[in-house]
Amino acid sequence: MNTAFLLILLTTNANAMPSVSFVNAESEAQCKARQTMITAIFRNGNITIDQSRCIASDLRFTKYSHNPSSNASRYFWLVDMTENAEQLTSMPDMSSCRSHLKKIENNKKSAICAVTDQARLY
Repeated sequence: MNTAFLLILLTTNANAMPSVSFVNAESEAQCKARQTMITAIFRNGNITIDQSRCIASDLRFTKYSHNPSSNASRYFWLVDMTENAEQLTSMPDMSSCRSHLKKIENNKKSAICAVTDQARLY
């Protein structure tokens, strides 16, 4: 059985809110290639990538949309990417995420709440 990979990109959107984007990949090599390509595209668009990492993961998401509708669904994630580990936790809304973050921030200073328009695929 092959291990799937997920590219996680953390940026800050135009409203100064942390944003997370996900890119599905079938292999680590494919993930790294997509990471290089997307980093170049974001740089050309003057979008700063705060963090970017390929991880082995069974999580899958809908495709990234460059121009999501203003009434598109939003999904909220608690994202914690340390040097040695990653944790993604789905949250019901940004307020809940921030409340949860306050409870754990003494132990998890690297964790942030981020928004995406990409739905998780089950």
